[in-house]
Amino acid sequence: ITIGQKSVAWPTDRAYVYISRLDQLNVIGRFETGKSVTAPITYWPPLFYAASQDGYVYALDETKGTSAWRYSLGEVLRQPAVAIDDSVYAIPETGGMIALTADTGRERWYAPQVEQFLAASPHRLYVVDGRRQLVILDRNSGAPVSSLPLYDLSMRLTNTQNDRIYLANETGKKECEPESAQDIPSEKN
Repeated sequence: ITIGQKSVAWPTDRAYVYISRLDQLNVIGRFETGKSVTAPITYWPPLFYAASQDGYVYALDETKGTSAWRYSLGEVLRQPAVAIDDSVYAIPETGGMIALTADTGRERWYAPQVEQFLAASPHRLYVVDGRRQLVILDRNSGAPVSSLPLYDLSMRLTNTQNDRIYLANETGKKECEPESAQDIPSEKN
């Protein structure tokens, strides 16, 4: 279940996404996707975003319970579509990340070889590529800015709340790194 400002949304294994108002016990929208939505639904006001195994990212209006737009990536989507500010980022199972406008679903740019979204700052995106490197992308263009190997840090968490990058290895060593220009202190253990 994903909670929005006015509604909640949840997927089913039968290729439906339901939307219900928070203040009422009735469903205001039942939206059919081509295949199951197994990734968590994400939210950025006023839309819910569902990444479906049919290869589409669906944007659903939280107050009307209807589709605002959909975009086909042509490949199975198992990771959630990440919505931050005016963009939605989607990564198909075969890799590569596409940036879409949050309100219309228009394609902004494509970054090849991306396998996981980690975090975002006002000007940068932090992702993992197919060579298991941390790659820093320019948020406006998707162009690579820098990269560094992750070595044994095989546990990587997606963070949509701030610019902190959460990494850990199998023995419990963890790293939490914010962008250097931010005033949030770093945590290391």
